[in-house]
Amino acid sequence: MQEKKASYIVFTYNPFCSLQVPCDDIFKEYMKNNKVSFYSISYDEFSKTELVKTVKFAPSVIIINKGEIKAYLDASLDSDLDKYQDTEKFSDWINSFIKLK
Repeated sequence: MQEKKASYIVFTYNPFCSLQVPCDDIFKEYMKNNKVSFYSISYDEFSKTELVKTVKFAPSVIIINKGEIKAYLDASLDSDLDKYQDTEKFSDWINSFIKLK
């Protein structure tokens, strides 16, 4: 998809989660509520892509627009923690970058 300069959303994950609420539950709830899908990839596989030069930590949700990273959640930032733990805050964040039909 990167080679085709496609637009998509990808969730990169670790085999473990140390958060109180598993973030994949938050992301799945968003996808279900909005009838959208994200691609998912383990961080081991993700680390073999060029995107790892920008997104260095997982878990993350990455918004790709025409092959370029438009935005992503940074697992190393406290300011992004609420988006990993609250569906409404995650929804507000992602909806500020994408338009759902």
